[in-house]
Amino acid sequence: MGQTTHQGKGVVLSAKLVAASASDLAQIADCARSAYAHYVERMGQIPAPMIADFPAHLADPQDHVDLIQHDGMFAGYVVWRLRPDDLFIDNIALLPSAQGQGLGRAAILMLQQAALSHSRTALELYTNEKMVENIAFYKRLGFVETRRITEHGFARVYMRCELQNQAGA
Repeated sequence: MGQTTHQGKGVVLSAKLVAASASDLAQIADCARSAYAHYVERMGQIPAPMIADFPAHLADPQDHVDLIQHDGMFAGYVVWRLRPDDLFIDNIALLPSAQGQGLGRAAILMLQQAALSHSRTALELYTNEKMVENIAFYKRLGFVETRRITEHGFARVYMRCELQNQAGA
């Protein structure tokens, strides 16, 4: 879908989003478990991505399931869909070994490009209120908190990043 080169912390890295297939589902589920396992104790429950129905996402024509690749290797995944006025990120995760290298930021940049190319003016996502590192990360990327709700038994923080000012960039 997209490719970007991101420079940060003195390192230039190239990231790419590639459409997932059924043969990628086990790898995606393993990534979700390893990326979110450390939150189980803090949350007192299994995080939603660890029990997500990835085959259903892949089968749903409205959902996009993409692999996040670095140097041609699997580094993570993102599940997203277009809505009338935004691109909604349902789930994004990186392997623990791929975290802290700018790949999450690069993936969000590619999703911003996708949103703009589909005439959407914002990205929206949610994270769990106990995932304070994620909330801080998204705020650094320009997301603002829009609401906190309990949904499907999870205390979620919805965040939105308006893209109009970036359309000309």
